[in-house]
Amino acid sequence: MSRPVVGFAGLTHLGLVSAAVTASKGFRAVAFDPDGARVKESAAGRLPVVEPGLGELLRAARSQVVFTERAADGRRRQ
Repeated sequence: MSRPVVGFAGLTHLGLVSAAVTASKGFRAVAFDPDGARVKESAAGRLPVVEPGLGELLRAARSQVVFTERAADGRRRQ
């Protein structure tokens, strides 16, 4: 059985932390924000928030996270 894909809207503190933790537990995470610049920066690891250990956690689970500015990507199976 495959694990579910979990989507998060908004790449600010709550969305980024939630996506990183979800991905670190082995789930696929779709991280959506309509701001293309924020998506690009977050995908590159330049996060708009400061949270101890968040960058490292996200780097370790990066293969499990899809960053997107298209809301429809959250409805597709990854």
